Amino acid sequence: MKDLEQIKNFLRDPENNAGDFESSDAVIWIDWGEEDEYILRYFNNHLPEDRKIRFEVADNDTERGFDIILEKDGTRTPIPYDDDYASRDVTLIAAQEYLSPAYQIRWYADSLGSDTLGFCLLSSGEWDALEREFGAEKVQFHFAPISPDSRMFDLDMDEIFDLLDKRGT
Repeated sequence: MKDLEQIKNFLRDPENNAGDFESSDAVIWIDWGEEDEYILRYFNNHLPEDRKIRFEVADNDTERGFDIILEKDGTRTPIPYDDDYASRDVTLIAAQEYLSPAYQIRWYADSLGSDTLGFCLLSSGEWDALEREFGAEKVQFHFAPISPDSRMFDLDMDEIFDLLDKRGT
């Protein structure tokens, strides 16, 4: 509930409340070089015990050297990384798919252009309530939903500048 109130406060006046919001516990900051298992742990810190992402890290013989295996409802599924490297985007998409439909991870889009991006995690009902209160367009402008084709960390500089131009920032 605390995270919801911090996001509401931000949405009431994004320009004047950005600093306080960005230093709040509502934002989960992830660096481009973050180890993927820590990303899952960061989200778990915001989830009730019965909703936490269950996973294990297993060594493998790929160039990457490991797999992260998600376990849900008795099914074990590896995060679908390329053989040679892990990807923050792939990890975030897998976490979103794991938590859906009960929860949504949203990209704090105002962090675009940095090598450390912000993410917020709320129940789907809380995101729906925010969109009713503030308008879906405003909420999604600041908190972009993550979909299977989302790219956040894997953008080149031209794509980042194009997105910044479109956002008017």
